Amino acid sequence: KQIAVEAMRDIVIDYTVGWYGVTEADLLGEGIGSSDPVTFSRELFAVVIADHSDWVGLAFDRLLKLANDRFKERQEAEKN
Repeated sequence: KQIAVEAMRDIVIDYTVGWYGVTEADLLGEGIGSSDPVTFSRELFAVVIADHSDWVGLAFDRLLKLANDRFKERQEAEKN
């Protein structure tokens, strides 16, 4: 199972290109971080996702949904 989680984490890191609404408090905890938004960077994201292993599955599922939606859009466009 650990190998699967590591593989999912690597995919998430490779294909995530941004985030919206993530604050310092989300990353550091409410008692430490502010409500200020944090600018996305792949390097920061790699650290964050390693620290928040519970986010890996959520992010992976979202990426799969986006990829599937895009695939369906392309299939529909090819029909027309």
